[in-house]
Amino acid sequence: MVSWVNQVCATGSQSLPVDFGVVSSGVVCNGIFYVYSETDKLARYDIERGFWIGIQTSPFPPRVIEYYPKLVSCSGRLFMLSVSWCEGDGQIGCRNKAVRKLWELDLMYLAWTEVSVHPDSPMDWNVAFVADINHIFGVEMFKIFGQVLDFLTVCDVSEKRMNWSHISRNHMAHELDATSCMTKSLAILHL
Repeated sequence: MVSWVNQVCATGSQSLPVDFGVVSSGVVCNGIFYVYSETDKLARYDIERGFWIGIQTSPFPPRVIEYYPKLVSCSGRLFMLSVSWCEGDGQIGCRNKAVRKLWELDLMYLAWTEVSVHPDSPMDWNVAFVADINHIFGVEMFKIFGQVLDFLTVCDVSEKRMNWSHISRNHMAHELDATSCMTKSLAILHL
């Protein structure tokens, strides 16, 4: 994705805003290419007209710096998954718990709204998400205590309450090494 952004800029098109930073995530939504930077900035590239626009949103979702947010486009809507610290309801130790949250950007008013919380603790720094029709799928894979664990989850964004469900969980593989968890692919097929 970063190489695609570099190709777009090298073709003579207007470049990203100077202070944008390094692109960490990108997705096409309604014919517009959106990118998010490691410095918490959002920009869009109008594919038909060939120019970049920096987007000021209010507010940017809070996040744990070590986890880069992931943009996802689903049903003509723009979502972001980010990791932040849990806000407690008087729960002891809640400030020490990180959670992955799903945010939606109102494309007209440019405001982020929290719409769901992922059920698993964010153990995978390189989690992959992909959307299909009304569903966002996520695959997490990480090595802990000498075992590689993986989880596959789904969220139906057409429902009023966007809850995540486990499709599979806790598959353990002993023959994989930690580098196998760094990159992963996910594809949705309609059979």
